[in-house]
Amino acid sequence: MNRKKIFSVLLASALTVTSTTSTFAKTMTNPQIPVTPIVSTNTTTGAAITKNSETEKSVKISKEKAKEIAKGTMKTYFNTEIDESKFTQTSNFNTSNYNGKQISSWNINWQMNNMEKTININVTLNAETGEVTQVNNYQRKINEENAVPTMTAKEAQKISDDFVSKIQPKKYNESNKKDYNNLGNHGSPNYNFTYVNKVNGIEFDGNNINIEVDGASGKVVSYYSNWNEDFKFPEVKGMIDSKTAVEAFKTEAKMTLKYMAFTQEYMYYENKRTVKPVYVPEFNKGNVLDAKDGKFMDPFSNGNIPVIKNLNDKEKADFYNKSKVVTTREKAIEEEEARTIIKNFINNVYGQGYAIEGLGYQEYTENLGSSSNKTWNAYFNKGDASKYNEGGNISIDALTGDILSINRNSNEDYNGTAKFQAKLSWEEAYTKAIEAVAKYYPGIVKQIKTEQPRYKYNAYDKMGERTYYFNFSRLENGIEFNDNSINVAFSAVTGEMSNLNCNWDKNIKFPDIKNVISKKNVSETMFSKYKPVLVYTQINKSDNPEKPELEIKLAYKLSDANGMYDYTNIDALTGKFLNYGGENIDQNIELFKEKIKGSKAEKELSILASKGLIETGDFKLDKKITQIDLIKMLVNARGYTPYMADKTADLKFSNIVKSDVNYKYLQLAVSYGIMENSDGEFIGDKLVTREELAKILVKYTNYSKLAQHSELFKINYKDAANISKDNVGYVAIAEAFRFIQIENNEFKPKENTTMEQLAIGVYHALNNVRNTQY
Repeated sequence: MNRKKIFSVLLASALTVTSTTSTFAKTMTNPQIPVTPIVSTNTTTGAAITKNSETEKSVKISKEKAKEIAKGTMKTYFNTEIDESKFTQTSNFNTSNYNGKQISSWNINWQMNNMEKTININVTLNAETGEVTQVNNYQRKINEENAVPTMTAKEAQKISDDFVSKIQPKKYNESNKKDYNNLGNHGSPNYNFTYVNKVNGIEFDGNNINIEVDGASGKVVSYYSNWNEDFKFPEVKGMIDSKTAVEAFKTEAKMTLKYMAFTQEYMYYENKRTVKPVYVPEFNKGNVLDAKDGKFMDPFSNGNIPVIKNLNDKEKADFYNKSKVVTTREKAIEEEEARTIIKNFINNVYGQGYAIEGLGYQEYTENLGSSSNKTWNAYFNKGDASKYNEGGNISIDALTGDILSINRNSNEDYNGTAKFQAKLSWEEAYTKAIEAVAKYYPGIVKQIKTEQPRYKYNAYDKMGERTYYFNFSRLENGIEFNDNSINVAFSAVTGEMSNLNCNWDKNIKFPDIKNVISKKNVSETMFSKYKPVLVYTQINKSDNPEKPELEIKLAYKLSDANGMYDYTNIDALTGKFLNYGGENIDQNIELFKEKIKGSKAEKELSILASKGLIETGDFKLDKKITQIDLIKMLVNARGYTPYMADKTADLKFSNIVKSDVNYKYLQLAVSYGIMENSDGEFIGDKLVTREELAKILVKYTNYSKLAQHSELFKINYKDAANISKDNVGYVAIAEAFRFIQIENNEFKPKENTTMEQLAIGVYHALNNVRNTQY
């Protein structure tokens, strides 16, 4: 029985649901932010006003011809006819310098916004050749929810392949496909594919095509081609062999032990961070190995290897001897004392004559990863009209009086293009920065990494090096923790401090490092996964940004078996590879695929896993699902947004306190209508029955008001008598929407739900959510 029939019968005040399962689906799209044009224009309907008019007249492709090409592209490749009477249309003419060559392009945009839907179509094409380089075609129905895909990554890949082979057949045949969809992409039903140029059988990722497929509608919604036909590629000969390359990488790779803070998944709103000791692979000379001469290089540095500046042993001892115990008060300092501290600092650093304004106290519920959650903040400026730009803002810790941040501008700084005579060198600024750290932060000087890199200044920058920046990282147990630091900046123009910032979380707990694995073992782990692969890479031999000297070289880069060149950090305690969230990367995704092969939920499980909604590491099809398992999956799928929880009433459960790790999950479950905010206990490890799953998923899709009218429903299962009377409507709707699978005309309401059953239910629920928030 399909959805249309369900509602037609409901309108007649009667609904009969049999044991027959039917098929229906809802098509949804994911709204995206349109690409911002390089040159802004005035928006008009039909004809747009463009800039760069003189250059525009000299290009081969006129504005009208560009519109014609854009319309033809949309019709031929995106099956979309443009009726300009229904759209707001803009045309932008853009010029840019790419690799020393001026590139002119047209950007044609059509937009539609009404009560039913929004459409944004954007086409960019080369103004000399007419080649279309980018298309975005995003459409969204008003009040429509994001969905999980209705197709697998493999099915989307076929759509992507067909599209590229049609729009760029030659380039398609000269490419290798990259599929990054196993990385997890929360909140989007879309799939992304990259086609990397292959020359002489070797990849060159400087030429690539990127495709985005809407996983719900099956439509290509984004196309981008970055391809240069003018490159000359060296012959594949005279190279060092792969064995030599492996040894070179092993020798050059420095496995550096560091502390890193990872924000728990979906917890960035609350700053719930976990610190782990990790090994970070570092390559001082660059992470690309020249396949000809066996030397390492950095394609992005133009040979700008930094010189390291540090204190000598005596200077470092003197620096650490300035350490003092700083007392933290129980209560915040009063306004007058705060004003005195701020005024004294400004007078000592910048001199007399500054007025302090807007002094105010702020207190946050959490310290947000910084030094304090209690602060005094103010603005300061010169009263003299000729010094109107001289001033800034300052913030101090209300419990210690320490400077948290100060930013100060001057008239000289605003005149950024004027020539100037530097009043201090970088080395002199380093000395001043070290003195400032010791003077203003005596309580933490022993935890400061004094080493600083000095990069060669670009002599072709006509503005000159106006500001010197220093970042002093935190050390714990002798290990660097980059998330906390003191930043100091000095103006070369005035010789004065322009910025001072202390980001230092005193509440972070650092794990012991006694049991970290050895650097030798972590190196073996690293190179068991990543191997040198021969590639073509582009380097710029010139340090003059106006006159680049580009060259294509044969080189070795580290890559895993999936063609991923970005290597990851390694947990120093477990030896496991970590993702950006600090979680273990599943190295056995193929094992997961093998486990679900042949399952009646294979498609659903594959899709949910690709979107990061299922843990694949220790996956079991027959795992019994608990209440908290179900709630977390549904909340994560809909979107874990704690700011929404802040608008929700406090939970009434007697056994759940606000500090509970699942508190906001439960609040959002209440907000999404998944559960009631009722008295009593919440038993998170209680197993979910099939009847309970049906009820929760119907609530989740916002059909509970219909389900409550049980008199409208009739069920004919063999075990219908075992279904609670109040749940008859929920069960009937759950089957109609395919949330629950029926076999042998038995619902089995009291059986516990398995992961396999849950995947089917959640997948169909996500594609049938009714948006009732508007």
